[in-house]
Amino acid sequence: MRSRYAAFVEKQAPYLVRTLHPSHEDHGRPELLAASRNACATNRYLGLTVLEVEAPDAEGVAYVTFRAKVFRKGVDLSFVERSRFERDGEGWRYVGGELRGADPLGQRA
Repeated sequence: MRSRYAAFVEKQAPYLVRTLHPSHEDHGRPELLAASRNACATNRYLGLTVLEVEAPDAEGVAYVTFRAKVFRKGVDLSFVERSRFERDGEGWRYVGGELRGADPLGQRA
């Protein structure tokens, strides 16, 4: 999770595309790289707080719940997400995430 957030900060869109799991709904979409580049360029990423890590289960699925501080043109887009990761032949890949309602840190989710 931290490496993917750092990729947004460092504007490394190819890494974001490369670390998507093949089962992710956007995997293989031709416009994904351009959309990732746009997100990297448009938003300001000001912090990541890992709230919970769930070790891989019997099927090799791991979860990370985090809060990402994200702003666009002064508007707070920060959110809390529980992300699902699975291994493929090369490493952990992002499968998808579920947004959480309230921010456990007492800030806007």
